[in-house]
Amino acid sequence: MGSPTNELGRFNNENSHEVTIDKPFYIGVFEITQKQYQLITGCDPSEFVGDTKPVQNVSFLDIRGREKGAAWPANDDVDDYSFLGKLRAKLKMNFDLPTEEQWEYACRAGTVTALNNGTNLASIDTDSNLDILGLYAGNGGLDLWKSKGPTAVGSYRPNSWGLYDMHGNVWEWCLAGNTGIRVFRGGCWRSCAGNCRSARRDGNCSGNASALYGFRVVL
Repeated sequence: MGSPTNELGRFNNENSHEVTIDKPFYIGVFEITQKQYQLITGCDPSEFVGDTKPVQNVSFLDIRGREKGAAWPANDDVDDYSFLGKLRAKLKMNFDLPTEEQWEYACRAGTVTALNNGTNLASIDTDSNLDILGLYAGNGGLDLWKSKGPTAVGSYRPNSWGLYDMHGNVWEWCLAGNTGIRVFRGGCWRSCAGNCRSARRDGNCSGNASALYGFRVVL
């Protein structure tokens, strides 16, 4: 995990290190869509609506719950009223958010470069290699805040493992951080190219929601 010291756009919280993932896992091909979220919870909090767009305006606590779900990593319990609580009850499977290790492993798909198509950035603002992988400020236009928002999931080229939108579209919440601050990964439709790199880490208060934040699930 992490990035080499000479990677363009690198932050100092991206120390390169080895990790071990000791259990196999499945991860969503797409970010959770508004239609999926509505089918599980009965509501859609998104600012930019569209059945096949990723759900937005969801916090870490909305996804896992404010009591049991906020306690991770002490345990992997979630609250019954949360998205994951309802999803687990419906499908009888222990779905969760990905850990940072799972997320980055899945994003990279065996690559060690800034982007998961085996390329590095030429600029931290816009990059032609990123243009084909996901929606970000450089290929979507800065007026999106007032108009379109994120795009339908799967609109751009997947990585070699068939996973879409690992770069851009919406920041994706992960199981990482502490009870106050949680980590999200991948950049979003308002991000510059440098903030959409495979190694980029950011975060916010676990209760904060925004049209920039979404998620995908693992099993």
